[in-house]
Amino acid sequence: MTAAILVKPDSYAIGPSLYDFTWNEFEKREREREARDAAFEEHFNVWRRFSFIDRERPNAKAEIAEVMSAALSGLYGDDKDSAAFDQALFVLYCSNDNQDAKNVLHELLEKHVRAVVRKEWNRERQIAA
Repeated sequence: MTAAILVKPDSYAIGPSLYDFTWNEFEKREREREARDAAFEEHFNVWRRFSFIDRERPNAKAEIAEVMSAALSGLYGDDKDSAAFDQALFVLYCSNDNQDAKNVLHELLEKHVRAVVRKEWNRERQIAA
């Protein structure tokens, strides 16, 4: 008989390994991140819709001004985005109907407005927790 046969079968650990545990933890964090991202997307879409609808109210104007100020500060704080924004703004100013320039402006503003709203949303969630 070989040595492997002489060893008791119950002496081997059969079950999840450290790799399995680590993978499960990774998947759990990934699901939590996806749920958090989905919750933020819903919040952002509602925020944008109601900010647009209520943009004439004084409180809404103040909130929009605050968000846009922070977003533009972030945009102009990023050299690459700032240069692209200025270039697109100039093209739009000169041509008045350049769709590429409109798309660049929209993408850059979306990126930085989204970052500001997400920062505020995270802060509110931490306070609530």
